[in-house]
Amino acid sequence: MFEGLEEEPSWKKALAFVTGYCTNIQKLRTTPHLIPMEEIVEDETGKHRKLRIYSIADTDPEEEVSNLIKSRSDSPPDAKVWVTPALPMLLFMLAGVIVTLAIGDPIFKLAQILARR
Repeated sequence: MFEGLEEEPSWKKALAFVTGYCTNIQKLRTTPHLIPMEEIVEDETGKHRKLRIYSIADTDPEEEVSNLIKSRSDSPPDAKVWVTPALPMLLFMLAGVIVTLAIGDPIFKLAQILARR
């Protein structure tokens, strides 16, 4: 699952597993709401893939995708890359805020109902 990212710390892998998923580069090109969770870092030993758990708000997602695709141009089209959904996550968060404002915390209400029995 984390092929090519073996050097990354376990906590980064765990966060990547919770907040994103692995897909191929071709899907990253064609799906506009996916943001790459990895970057290519070049140092004295060569190029390495590195997980990036956070994204800076003022960066352009299209530019991030094109940079990743350029840096992995030698990879096959079905090569795997870690991504996170941008827009759908915001929609779920918005739905959660609306539910909480309208009826309160549903988990707390469920716990109260179960505690009365």
